[in-house]
Formats: sequence, C-alpha cells, structure tokens
Amino acid sequence: MYENILAQKKEIGRQQKLYEEQQNLLQEERQRGLDAISQAELALFEQTETQFQPSMMSAATDIGDGKRLMDGKVYKMVKTEDGTVYQYDKEENRRKALEAAEATKAPTKEMLASKNKALPSFWIPSLTPDAKLVVVQAPKLETMCTATETPHSVSIKKLIDVKFTSAKGDPTQLVCPACLKTLTNGSKIVVLKNCGHVLCKGCCGKFVRPTHKCHICDTRCKDRDIIQFNGEGTGFSSGGGKVESSKTTVAFQ
Repeated sequence: MYENILAQKKEIGRQQKLYEEQQNLLQEERQRGLDAISQAELALFEQTETQFQPSMMSAATDIGDGKRLMDGKVYKMVKTEDGTVYQYDKEENRRKALEAAEATKAPTKEMLASKNKALPSFWIPSLTPDAKLVVVQAPKLETMCTATETPHSVSIKKLIDVKFTSAKGDPTQLVCPACLKTLTNGSKIVVLKNCGHVLCKGCCGKFVRPTHKCHICDTRCKDRDIIQFNGEGTGFSSGGGKVESSKTTVAFQ
C-alpha cells in the first residue's frame, strides 16, 4: 500500500508539472497576443483621426447607443462645448480586438472532442497522430485507494498498522487471538482502528462491542473504530466476496 501511494504521489507530481508548464505556455501566448493587439491599436490610434463632425459620419453605420461603425472602427457620440462630435471609441475597439484574439487561440475542449471523433486520415498532415494537440488536465492532488469497487481518498497518515496473531509453532498460520480459530479467506474478521489488533467477527461481538475495549490490550474502542475486512471469498455465495459468471457463445453471420 505504501508503494502504491508513493507511486501515485510521484505520478501526481509529474502531471502537475506538465499542467503548470502548459498553463505557463498558454499564458505567455495569450500575453503575446494582447501585446500585439495593444501595439496595433496604438499605431492605429496615432494614424487615425480620433474626432469627426456629425456631417462627416453620415456614411457610417449606426450600431446603436450613439455609436457608429466606419472602416471597421467604432466611434462614439460625445457632447463638447463646441457641439456634438464622434470620437474614436478605444474601449469598444479593444473589446472587438480581444474577441478576435480569443477566436484564434488554442482550441477549446469541445473543438478537441469533435476533432478526436473524426476518423484519422494519414494522408492529411493535420490529422496525423503527431499533429494532435494534447491538453493536460489539472490532476487531482489526493491519492486514492483502488482496492475497493468504489475508490476513495487515502493518505499514509490514515493507514493503520494491522497486527495479526500467528499460531504457535506455525508463524505462517494466522489465528484469532481470542478464540484461536484459524483465519482463512472465508473468515469474517475485523480490525480495531485504535490498536490494530485483528479478531474474528464473532469474538468482536462477544468481547469488544459490550466492553468497548480491545480484548488483547484493553485499548478503548468505540463502534465506529471497528473496521470489517472485505474477504476475497471462497467461491461460495456466502463467502463474502463478489462472484460473477459469464457465458460466451459463437455468433454465426
């Protein structure tokens, strides 16, 4: 279990590093696009007349809110001491430039999903396996226990030092320390969270639950501190394990 958790942490660290590197590259690319937009906007602002009389805007398109569109640039109506004029709308033009930049940046998840559904055409360079863009998702930072049907979060601090009792004269044979019955795959056993001792379920019900103490070391133990092992089963339906059957037939076409 220790090796599995450490391997998961190593993989999480690797995925997190790849994710951060990709995010930094995307941020740099996005910033370069914004800088290019700012430079182009500044040059356009310096080269373009920023104020027009209403009579000069008669050919412009009215886009509402007192604004007009001329030569792809937006001008807003402003009242001055000399009368009403149309001035270059810097904010609106910047917004349009940003929208254009967003449309040309990295493909979205939906675009990638639709691209992956297409059949690969090896004669088209953009559809070759090496040309596909791999998006690194943000990894989950918690380690998981995969020994159960429903994986759950786990950490080294939450692990319990389980203490089995060996039979006298045979250290490879495990027994219940209370009744000395041999523990097998079909045995229903429990482990006490506070001390780690392992007993059979019957002795736990007789000695531990009534006294709320471990039968071996007298450590205090509440009902929520009693953990039942999930047995692998013996092949019988009452063994406690999950048994599945499958049937394979030949399909004639």
